[in-house]
Amino acid sequence: MNDVMRKQGVMWKQREKGMDAELTPSWETYAEAMNKFTQSAKAFMEHLYLLTEARQAYEEAMAAGAAMRSTLDSGDKVLRTVRAQLAEVVNKHSDEPTLPRRKPQLQNGSSGGNAFP
Repeated sequence: MNDVMRKQGVMWKQREKGMDAELTPSWETYAEAMNKFTQSAKAFMEHLYLLTEARQAYEEAMAAGAAMRSTLDSGDKVLRTVRAQLAEVVNKHSDEPTLPRRKPQLQNGSSGGNAFP
């Protein structure tokens, strides 16, 4: 608990005990709060450049992601086109009669071993 909150707590405790303490903050409380504010604001501003760096890195990542999505989308488009062309060729040739297939038979080769034709 910081000093300001502690002093405020003491003031409230004094009031609860029936003591007629002054409830308005003192000059000391004000000065401490302003010093704390000044120190915190200064520390924040010293690190503000990190926020700028983070924003720039985020924008760079988003641009790279968009470029990657664009590349992937164009690749998908090419694949869909090739697939459609392949399906068209397969469908065109599926209407043609197929030649009967023969099972491979072993033949005696000149080397004395059996071989497929």
